[in-house]
Amino acid sequence: MRGCDSRGLFAGGAPLAAQAQLALFTAGGAAETPVGATYQAGNVAAGATLDIRFRARNQGTASITISKLAISGAGFTIVQTPSIPFVIAPGAFKGVFVRFAGTTLASYSANFQINSISVILVATVVNAATLTSRAPALVQMPATQ
Repeated sequence: MRGCDSRGLFAGGAPLAAQAQLALFTAGGAAETPVGATYQAGNVAAGATLDIRFRARNQGTASITISKLAISGAGFTIVQTPSIPFVIAPGAFKGVFVRFAGTTLASYSANFQINSISVILVATVVNAATLTSRAPALVQMPATQ
C-alpha cells in the first residue's frame, strides 16, 4: 500500500486499522496452551464426563464479536458459556467450556468452531479398569464466568 511499510504501518508507526486477532487456548490454572487443528482430550472412563476449559483470547488491538460458537459430533457439548453474540475486548479472554460424555467404548470426534477457528476434538472411551492415566485433568466448572 502506498505510504505504508511491509508491516502495514504508516511512516509514523501507526497501524492502518486496529486489528482483532482471536486465538484459542486450553487453560489449566494460570497456564495456557495453544490449541492446534486437532485437540486430543485423551481417554475417559465409560460413563464419566470430562470438562475441557478453552480460552478464546483476543490478542489484537480491536474488540472481537464472537458470532459463531458451535460443536457438531457425538459426545461433545458446549456448556456454561456466554450466549452469542458476545464481545471480547483487546487483551481479554472468555472461557468456553466443552463437556465430553461417552458411554460406548469407542473413539469420538467433533468439530468445534468459534468464529473462523475450527478444531477437531477427539476423545476415547475406555473401560474404567484399564484406565491408568488421563491426558487433561478434570476441570471444576466455575459458578459464573
